Amino acid sequence: MLAVVGAENSSADTRAGSVKAVLRKKGVKATELESDAHEKALKSFVSRTGWYHGVEVDRLSHQEAAIIAARILRLIQEDIELSNETAKALETDVADVFKRRFTRDPKNPEQTTENQRGEELLTVANLYLDKNGIAAFKKAAAKCYRPLAGENYDAIKYLGR
Repeated sequence: MLAVVGAENSSADTRAGSVKAVLRKKGVKATELESDAHEKALKSFVSRTGWYHGVEVDRLSHQEAAIIAARILRLIQEDIELSNETAKALETDVADVFKRRFTRDPKNPEQTTENQRGEELLTVANLYLDKNGIAAFKKAAAKCYRPLAGENYDAIKYLGR
């Protein structure tokens, strides 16, 4: 569930239109809550129970970045062998790329594009991998965003690495 707080002088219609435009652009389908469900959600939002705040969302985004980096590393290691030292450094640097992608710096609110992120990931990969490793990296990175079929393990494995 997503709650949007608009500027003081914005109307509900303006806020709704803005949210719908962003969701449509991102290909996300959403349904606006109505009547009792809307009132119940509004009360929980005002009471601040059950909602994540910006810092908490960023923390979750950092966890997701670590999960994706670990998934990429695991997929790479299915194709090539890496030393523990190289694997750890690569995983850390890949996670950092995703952390920057998922969270915005208030001083630099521009998000990177998909192409920029891909270039940044390849720059990191080139620090640690040879030609075969880069091929394995590209293959892994193409599948990394969502859990793979049959994956059934939790994030704790990754975060304790």
